[in-house]
Amino acid sequence: MVDGVEVMSKISGLSKETVQEIWEETQANHRRLQECKGPHDFQPVTDGHFSKAFRCSLCGGEVSATNASWYIRGLKHGS
Repeated sequence: MVDGVEVMSKISGLSKETVQEIWEETQANHRRLQECKGPHDFQPVTDGHFSKAFRCSLCGGEVSATNASWYIRGLKHGS
């Protein structure tokens, strides 16, 4: 059986522990987004100049700027 954490560690050069932490945070983020009472209220997370991610002010879940844009567009089209 293939160990995905070990494979990603070898490919990325990151330690197995770091890969496991990233996976666990990804799963926790997914749960936050799925369990949100919604609709999501995405606000930009900025690094000073550009927003690379958007965070929901309700659940704390994060998505890419592209995903936030499509989500907001979908809400507008659906109303």
